[in-house]
Amino acid sequence: MNVKVIVNMAPIKKKIDRQEQVKQNMRKMRAKIKSDPEKYEEYKRKERERYKKRKAEGKIQKISDLPERQQRAKRKIWRASAKKYRDSRRRIQDFLVADSPPPSPSSIEPDNLNLTPNRQLLQGQKRSRNHRRKLNKTIKSLQERNKLLEKKVKKYKSKVSRLKKKAIDPNSPGKKVDLLLKDQLNNSHEIKRRILWSEVLTKQVKENLVHEKSMEGKRRVLQAISGKVVKSTSFIMRLHGSKKHFSKKKNDNRELKQIIIKFFERDDCSRLMPGKKDTITKAKRKIQKRVLCDSLINIHKKFIAAFPKYIKLSYSEFCKNRPFWVLIPNARDRETCACKQCENITLITRKLRTLDIIQVTFPDQLCKELCYDDVLGEDCLSRKCKHCKDKQVLFNISQPEERIRYNLWQSDSEVLIHMDFSENYNCKYGREIQSAHFGASKPQISLHTVVVYVSTSINGDPPRNINFCTISENLRHDPSAICGHLTPILREIKSQIPQIKTAYFQSDGPTTQYKNKKMFYLIASYIADILDVDQIQWHYSESGHGKGAPD
Repeated sequence: MNVKVIVNMAPIKKKIDRQEQVKQNMRKMRAKIKSDPEKYEEYKRKERERYKKRKAEGKIQKISDLPERQQRAKRKIWRASAKKYRDSRRRIQDFLVADSPPPSPSSIEPDNLNLTPNRQLLQGQKRSRNHRRKLNKTIKSLQERNKLLEKKVKKYKSKVSRLKKKAIDPNSPGKKVDLLLKDQLNNSHEIKRRILWSEVLTKQVKENLVHEKSMEGKRRVLQAISGKVVKSTSFIMRLHGSKKHFSKKKNDNRELKQIIIKFFERDDCSRLMPGKKDTITKAKRKIQKRVLCDSLINIHKKFIAAFPKYIKLSYSEFCKNRPFWVLIPNARDRETCACKQCENITLITRKLRTLDIIQVTFPDQLCKELCYDDVLGEDCLSRKCKHCKDKQVLFNISQPEERIRYNLWQSDSEVLIHMDFSENYNCKYGREIQSAHFGASKPQISLHTVVVYVSTSINGDPPRNINFCTISENLRHDPSAICGHLTPILREIKSQIPQIKTAYFQSDGPTTQYKNKKMFYLIASYIADILDVDQIQWHYSESGHGKGAPD
């Protein structure tokens, strides 16, 4: 027995936002309170008591009690709220004026028209403008006066510092010596006695320093005669030598720093960063960055070898004088355009050094072992120099039959195909009749030019570029026509260079020709099958910037 059950469910009520419902209930409650005068007075009394309680607890503060920063933020909020209120009032007024019908002409009496603004309002605005003008003038005058006072304070500070430096104690040793020298005839005996005492004291201190072998004993001798008076007269400096000795050493350090800077800027020590933004600024000096080509330890060894007179220069002092624009390279600054031949020689040399077959790590060090007096001349490197043509590298080979494995940079066979459509050309006859010359429409042909760059040799010849031009009576420039022009060229490239692994295409970017979804499909399904490569990259030049070799 089949029973059909029908269940009638109550309609689902639309869910009202809880927050909006609470707002509506609060509005109704406030409206109900305001309608009853007694309840409204009681409500205002409770609000006043609540405000006083919160103020006593410190939850409400006057704006004068806030910090200056919070005062500015609070006033900014007030200004924004006042502006918002004025804008809303203005919008309401404009709406009422625009929406209200114009009054009937009969109801307007000429005597009741108020065409002039309120006199009190105009006077108030005038007073406000005058007051604001006076305040601005006062502020400007006070700012100028403040600047003058700041200049005076700075001037008097400098004057006080100069006077402090020039202030001489009348009882200082230097002042007493000047007074004695003014009357040398009458004070000759006193001058002689004091000079003798000075020489005796100086000699005794020097002898004590010589006899003391430990640094602690020398420090005690110097500490016995140290103080403000001795420091002001540079007595300790005179014990070690004259001031000229120290200035000469300072000049020597400055000269050494310049030599180190020039050495760091050499191309074999650092390379210049090519980017426009690859600059560094320090002390208002903006200089292009350079990154080190080798470690600081190896560069320090190279510096000592290039300048033997600075053999005592420590590694820490050398690193301290490194210029700020010569940086230690990170992953972003690594060189990505290195020469394949140079890098392969470096890899071989490092592998031989790892196995202790040779004693050098870099190719330039290996070349110096073969050249006379470390001078890498052209004759020396070509083994034509009479002094070093017989020099050989010493190899430490313990097992001659052992095979050595090392890494080399190798690039797959690559090809770059640069193409573009040329303008359509009109065809002309060698001999023609007058009607054909003036009246007949000439047939046109389409030219598609291609330049192919290869990275491998072709039939034993060195790598070179190959030029192609295909001619067609079909004037279409769409993807199908492009593939028709490229088909014989791609087959010719594949026949001459069968080992191609990567193909690069370069063209301009019109959407009706090379840059559209149909062309992308043909690249993946048609061109890739003809070339039989592992990877195809198609590069588009920007509109109006695609002029190149095919043109």
